[in-house]
Amino acid sequence: MDRGKKSTRTSGALAEAAAAAHLERAEWTILDRNVFLAGGELDIIARKGDMLVFVEVKAGKLSAGNDPAEHVTRAKAQRIARAAQ
Repeated sequence: MDRGKKSTRTSGALAEAAAAAHLERAEWTILDRNVFLAGGELDIIARKGDMLVFVEVKAGKLSAGNDPAEHVTRAKAQRIARAAQ
């Protein structure tokens, strides 16, 4: 495995752990992580009350005016929706 892939995988795992911890502090229950389905992968599935969310975690640097949602392409959003169904 080349170092770039290992580094990306490691930073992704750290980002997912931080996102899960953040959700738990906000009283969300983590139901599952890294779920692979025919439609795609779901990074985090969480529930709070009657709300169920599917969380896509993106690791990277943010700058002023940089919206993380812009990094989820339409195709990726469609894959998440298919996997969630």
